[in-house]
Amino acid sequence: MRILELGEQHVPAVATLHGSLDSSPWNSDQWRAALANVCSGWVLLDTNDALVGYVVFQIAPPHAELLNLGIAQKLQGKGYGEALLRDALVRVAGTCEKCLLDVRRSNIPAIQLYLKMGFEPIAERRDYYPVAGGGREDALVMQRYIQDACNLTDESR
Repeated sequence: MRILELGEQHVPAVATLHGSLDSSPWNSDQWRAALANVCSGWVLLDTNDALVGYVVFQIAPPHAELLNLGIAQKLQGKGYGEALLRDALVRVAGTCEKCLLDVRRSNIPAIQLYLKMGFEPIAERRDYYPVAGGGREDALVMQRYIQDACNLTDESR
């Protein structure tokens, strides 16, 4: 496995993977627009260069906002999301001191991962996410201070 900076060449695979994971996914044009602006991202590739997962942040020092993190469904629960997030946080720690994110209230595995990684719930956004078939779902807002990148490489192991 290897982690590379998310580039144009990864956009089609990332958009496809995101579409398989999210009920309101970004399309390829939205991914390109995000990368062209203030977003930074990384991809996790297997030994055959197949996409395992992706992570993307909006960087506005001293804050980073985790916009999206996804791991292929068949590989979820094996530690890849944690490894990718940990690596990305170390990378943004040089310029950002705090990371914020929002997560669907129903996404218990993601919430457990974020708690394990030191994120703390700080607020809730009512009716934030669209739900397939109509309706809205609440989001939990979480944050983590990341200025001490050394803690990110050894904790939770």
